[in-house]
Amino acid sequence: ALWKASKPGEPVWDCSWSANPGRPGWHIECSAMASTELGCPIDMHSGGVDLKFPHHDNEIAQAEAYHECHDWVRYWLHSGHLHIEGLKMSKSLKNFISIEKCLERYSAAQLRILFLLHKYDAPMNYSEEGMLEAVRLHRTFVDFDGAAAGALRDVSRLKYADVCLRPTEAERELLSTLAKKKSIVRAALADNFNTPDALLALVSLVGAANGYLAAIETREERRYVDANTLSAVLEYVRATLNVFGVETTAASDGGDGGLVEQVLDVFGDFRMSVRNKALETACILRAGSSDGRGSEGAVSAAEELVKEVLGVCDRVRDENLPRLGVRLEDKADGSFVWKREDAIELMREVERKKAAEEEKRAEKERRRREEEEKAAKELELAKLSPEVMFKEGERANKYSKWDEQGVPTHDKDGNEISKSAKKKLLKDRERQTKLHTKYLEQLQQTQ
Repeated sequence: ALWKASKPGEPVWDCSWSANPGRPGWHIECSAMASTELGCPIDMHSGGVDLKFPHHDNEIAQAEAYHECHDWVRYWLHSGHLHIEGLKMSKSLKNFISIEKCLERYSAAQLRILFLLHKYDAPMNYSEEGMLEAVRLHRTFVDFDGAAAGALRDVSRLKYADVCLRPTEAERELLSTLAKKKSIVRAALADNFNTPDALLALVSLVGAANGYLAAIETREERRYVDANTLSAVLEYVRATLNVFGVETTAASDGGDGGLVEQVLDVFGDFRMSVRNKALETACILRAGSSDGRGSEGAVSAAEELVKEVLGVCDRVRDENLPRLGVRLEDKADGSFVWKREDAIELMREVERKKAAEEEKRAEKERRRREEEEKAAKELELAKLSPEVMFKEGERANKYSKWDEQGVPTHDKDGNEISKSAKKKLLKDRERQTKLHTKYLEQLQQTQ
């Protein structure tokens, strides 16, 4: 209400539009604060979609009457409600989650991507499935950033004479895609901040760039990227994500003159040499073992040593470097690429991977136990002769009469077994005969 009758103890004013004195509705608080701090006009005023009416309508009426204007606020932004697993977030429903709590499991960049996947003025559903999708998309951007930066480092090491300055059809196609996606992103953001479409356009651009990088690695000649083309894509993706507050690389230490990058290159080269030599040695040992060269003990000891060396290489890659914010990836051709990322998020990824592996191991163990229990049960069942299978065990108390083959003819109450039921019992007996025969054969073989 714009004007309400005052209750005892509340402020009261006389007014020209009512015979009864009263007070403004609670909306006056916001109208007064906004007018005091920002005056008239205000460029932008935001709030939840539930405040659109009557709160914001009454703010407009109060402020425009006071300022004697018709455009107190130029733009209104009304955000949609947040839902948790399909229900509106509410303390009364006990489905309330704070940003601080969410950041214990996910990074700020991943949470922002979840927001970007929804239009600001539509309801947003927070769920585990939604966060996993946000994590996946963030990983897509991080992986591309690292792969592109690594490819550009490779080009920077080439001699100037070896660098091809003429773009191929692949580069022209990627530049064309970049121009199209730029246009789509701009149009989406100009359309009431349509961030979902803008983000999908970025994902599509990254997909095209990843395809370009993959094709480069399969070339027989000129197996390096065109620096200008890839830099244009990488810089645009980084700049756009930066506008959204999404980081894909670890913050630079600064002031080291590129020393960290140089150390990572040297260490990566050393590890690659050790790892490749170990793999080559393993191949040689397998070949020597198969054709009889070398003693069995010596080959076995050498294979164990190779296994340990490769294990050390894996631990450096999977456990030590992630703590420092470095991702090291081995390529199929024996080379490598390193990427600087957020150390906390890398360790979270390591923990998630370990948890998934443990869950997989536990599931495998569960299936193994089930198979063993099933096999043990089948073995016990196979021990029963078909002549007594309906007289002993679980079925002992179900029947009262049997024929000469041990097949029931009457149930426990003395009622004759129906033809259809007897047909099923005969099939059971036939299966039991096969199981018991197989059991006897296996028993004879072990004696």
